[in-house]
Amino acid sequence: MQMQNSHPHVVHDANLSRAWASVFLDMMRTPKNGRPTLVSLRTQGLATVEDDGLRTAVDAHLRKAGKVAVEDNAAMIFPYRTWEHMGRPERRQLYAMYLRMEQRAKARDVRNRYGTYFGRMIDFTGSRGGSVVTVNQVEHILGRWDHRRANSSRPRTSELQISCFDPAKDHAGQALRGFPCLQQLSLAYEGEGLVLSAYYPTQYIFDRAYGNYLGLYRLGTFFAHEMGLNLHRVDCFISSPRLGDVRKRDLRELEAVTAALVERRES
Repeated sequence: MQMQNSHPHVVHDANLSRAWASVFLDMMRTPKNGRPTLVSLRTQGLATVEDDGLRTAVDAHLRKAGKVAVEDNAAMIFPYRTWEHMGRPERRQLYAMYLRMEQRAKARDVRNRYGTYFGRMIDFTGSRGGSVVTVNQVEHILGRWDHRRANSSRPRTSELQISCFDPAKDHAGQALRGFPCLQQLSLAYEGEGLVLSAYYPTQYIFDRAYGNYLGLYRLGTFFAHEMGLNLHRVDCFISSPRLGDVRKRDLRELEAVTAALVERRES
């Protein structure tokens, strides 16, 4: 039986692959659900630092298990490749393009019926004064930032929050839903540096976590670019990590690859 007072697992790293490896190994050594975990990714410029060998191994095992690839998981949080392909356009062009892509994805596959994280960030439907309103949370933050910057000030950090979980849609009583696992995002600034924080009540470490960390890093890169700041850190807190819908014995080869990566750092 897992002890409820087990110490949280804290991972600090500038290498995204190695950070994920540390969390994955902790899960492989845990009888059931993992302990509360904080993954803190220090940034190294705009590009993520990864280990190509591990990334390839993770994708191979995801494909074998019939899971979504790392890149596709990351794109649900931020469409980095689309943004880059469009030449980092004026952001309203990105929003419009993404919403068209999401509508096509929903029509193509029933598994997309709940939408995506970035879709909810830029097209969140709620109620205000008894009326249904749609809020682009990303644009609200960036618009407030631009307004304040023009007046030589900055918005309060408590305003820089984004919700992904919508009680009206997601309190559905299903035994297993799968989306959204990411509940909340927030931004904070430290001088000219930006910190993005994410909260997951539950995260599936094998199935999705690598792509989650990559997507969060890229989302932070986007915000930093639009705000004229440097991305300093991405923090991801997971209250109840779980390995995912896979047997541990099917992941022993991947466990060996991740262990070798972690050991190289410690040696």
